[in-house]
Order: sequence, then C-alpha cells, then structure tokens
Amino acid sequence: MDDIAYPRTISRAALRAIPGLLALILAIASAIRPLTADSDFYAHAAVGRWIVEHHAIPGRTLFLWSADSPWIAHSWLSEALIYGIARLGDAGAAAGLILEILLLTAVFAIPASSSRRPHSFLAVAATALAVFAGASRFQLRPELFSNLALVILLPMAISWRRSPLTNTKSFLRRRALPVSLLFILWANLHGGVAVGLALLGLLLIGEALQSPRSWETRRIAVLFAVAAASVCVNPYGALYYRAFIPTNPGVFASIEEWRPALALPIFHPPMLLSALLVTALAFTAWVRNPDRRWSRLLWLLLGVASLLIARRNILTSSLISLTVLFEYFDFAPRLRKANAPTVGRAASPVLTLLTPVLAAALVALAIRSLTALTAPAPDTAPVGQIAYLKRSAVTGRIFNDYNNASYLEWELYGHNTLFIDGLNAYPDELLPIAAHVFAADETGLAYLDQQGVCCVVGRRRDPRYESHYPNLYHALTHDPRWALVYAGPDGPIWVRRIPAYATLWSRALR
Repeated sequence: MDDIAYPRTISRAALRAIPGLLALILAIASAIRPLTADSDFYAHAAVGRWIVEHHAIPGRTLFLWSADSPWIAHSWLSEALIYGIARLGDAGAAAGLILEILLLTAVFAIPASSSRRPHSFLAVAATALAVFAGASRFQLRPELFSNLALVILLPMAISWRRSPLTNTKSFLRRRALPVSLLFILWANLHGGVAVGLALLGLLLIGEALQSPRSWETRRIAVLFAVAAASVCVNPYGALYYRAFIPTNPGVFASIEEWRPALALPIFHPPMLLSALLVTALAFTAWVRNPDRRWSRLLWLLLGVASLLIARRNILTSSLISLTVLFEYFDFAPRLRKANAPTVGRAASPVLTLLTPVLAAALVALAIRSLTALTAPAPDTAPVGQIAYLKRSAVTGRIFNDYNNASYLEWELYGHNTLFIDGLNAYPDELLPIAAHVFAADETGLAYLDQQGVCCVVGRRRDPRYESHYPNLYHALTHDPRWALVYAGPDGPIWVRRIPAYATLWSRALR
C-alpha cells in the first residue's frame, strides 16, 4: 500500500507546485532588464559572428586596434548560440527573451524540485529571495548557461552519497560518464566551470575529513579527476586553464560588477541582504541536521567568498545556498524516523494555491518598484551614432569607452576597430592611457595623434557613476583640430579635420 501511496504523494506535490512555478516565471519575467548599450549580449554575439564566419576559435584579442593579446574565448559555444539568436533581428529578440526566461526558470526550479515540499512557504520564500538577489544578473549571456550547469551538478553530487555504487561498471556509466559530459559542455559554454571544479574539490575535502576511509570518498576523488580532465576537451586543450589566471587584474578591478560586494558604494543593499539571508537560512538548516556533511558548509563558504570577492557572483552564491537549504530544511526528527518518507498533514487547498502566487507576486512588485525608484534611465543602444558612422563612411580607428563598447563592436565589425571592448580582453596598460585621454591632458591628446585616431565616439553620461562628462568631450569640442559632427541623444561624435572627412566637418562648422 505504501508503495502505491508514495508516488501519488509525489504527484500531488508536483501539482501543488505548479502555481508556484507559474508565479516564479512571472517574477523572473518582471525582473529581466532590457538590452542596453553596455549589454554583454552584443559583445558575445560579435564574437559568435567572428567564430561562425571564420570557422575558427579566436586565440587573440578581437576588434581592437590598441591591443593584440593572447585570449582564451572560454564561452565560444554559447557565443555562437547567442549570435544565432542575434542575427534574427526582431524575431531573435523575442526568441532570446523566451530562452532567457526558460533558462532562469530552470535555474531556480531545479533546486526547489529537490525538496520534498516545493510548495511550502519556506521553499517559496527562499526561492523568492534568491530571485530578488540575483535579478541584477538576469541577462542572456554565457553566465546563464553556467548557472544551469551549476544547479545540475549540485543535486547530482548530493545524490552520490544517498545512492552509493559499488559496481565499477555502474559507477562508470552512472557517475563518471555524466560528470564528464557535463564538464565538457560546461567548459565550452563558460569559464564558470571553475566554480564546478571548486565545488567538487570542496566535496572531496569535506568527505575526506568526515569519512576518510570510505569507498565513496575514493570515488569522489576519481570523479574530480574525471571533471578536471574533461575540462581539457575544448579548442585550447589544457591551455584552457590559463583563463582562470588573471592576467589583467587592474582591468577587472576597474569594472563595477567585478568589485567586491562590500566595497563602497555597497552593491544594491536589499539584494545583498537577500542573498545573505538565503545563506543564513541554509546554514541554519545545515546546523539543525545531525546528518550534516562538512562539504556543504564548505560550499556555503565558497558562495559567500565568491560574493565578497566580486558582486557579479551574487546569483551563483544564492543558488549554492538555495541548494544546501533544500537538501536539509525538510529534516524533522520528531515527526519521522530516519529513511522514512515524509508524510505531513494535508495543507488547505486555498492556502497551497495562494501562498506561492502571493509570495512571488510580491517579489515581482518589489523588484519593479526598486528598479523604478533607484535605477537611472537605461543607457539605450546608440542607434543614431551607428547610423551616422555607416552613412558617413567613417572607417578606421575609433576611440571609445567601455559603456558603449559592446554595441559598437557588434554593429561596426568590418567598418571600424575600437580602443576598448566589452569583454575585458585588453591589458592593464590601457587603463592609464585611457585616463590620460579622458582627462584630455597633453599625454592623452598626443596619444590620439600618434595612433592615427580620426574619430572619437562619446556616449550618454551615466548618472550612476559620474556627475559630468569627461574633460575630453569639452576639449575636443573646442579644439581646432577636431569637429563635433554628431550630437544626438545617444552621445556625441567628433572627427579629425582631415581632407578625408572634409564634407563632414565643414558641414558641422556651418
């Protein structure tokens, strides 16, 4: 009788989780940000286009006239996919939005599905907090594929101890092969595979400390070796691991999303507090469970450390915490015996339906309200600038800044090369040069002359980080060697007063 009742219990739980899943989709859709000039989507689409057109994987910096450095394009597979979406135009925008919602829904639904009570208030509330915390990372980029691989790996690793295998053939087929395939795909989708390796390494350390002589610990060591070897199945081979070594730390330190979460100004305090609250809930659940594994604590510490190192890791940290929470929060020693299925009192159907809907709807409203109150107007794509450059046949080297680099490299490929790009694939030496140029001092203006730069593309002032335009914009407008030829709402354009652009600057001077 129990064998029949238990599957029915699972089916009923799945049905009760449907309203929560629908509300989750609503909350995610409301939090997705529109594509802007600095969206990574365009930069990755540009790389994907290069890969498709050249039938090769890049090994050096692309699109720049200022640098020619070795570069590991660790996201080449997802970039080719993003290009396939971007090339569809308006239809691609709709397809990309649908894919983004599906990926994000899977990213949050998979951890919740590992719980025996995915419809409970705690499960819904924790998922809602994680959605709110990670909303700043909601954008179609290779990182999303990495997050999906992460939530596939974690339940997989948790299941190893629950159902150990002693037969070698079964171990290879049901453990080693899935791990190998996952890490091969993950390594070619995004460099976040390093997080996967770190989680397996911490799993091995935790199990070695807790069960040093167990057969399962030895199997985990084998799986870690399999994962590490599988990462090498990529166009770069073992050289892929060079992508994990920061060769331009100054560049990353200068970019907002790579700054520590607690660096001033503190990163979105409500979102940061939500992420830390999910971690606190996971830690509490871990402490209350006498069957706790030390590896889970190490996972939580890794998530917190990654967030403190770089605020862009807030979604990764929240997903790790969410998974650990759902592994342990069902524990209730006074209500059930060990290894017995959880059979609780039937909840009110109305409460079961309304709780997840209400919780997720409140999160969606909070996200929209917070965005409307605190976020500036989006830095829309510089469509006017692009149209002017193409219409006026302005070719060659362009000096640009980071904010509009992604869209420029997507739209101006084949027409122009840029000073800086949106993928951080340039050396630290460019940072002081950029500072001199934007300050419009003698060294900076001389650099533009020496490098033969005949066009400077500005952008809208970003009220999040600055109160006025760079000095360069004022200096070029009043420099007799330059002419302001475009002053649209998306930013200004200057060209050097040379015969090749005489028509442009003479018209602008009238």
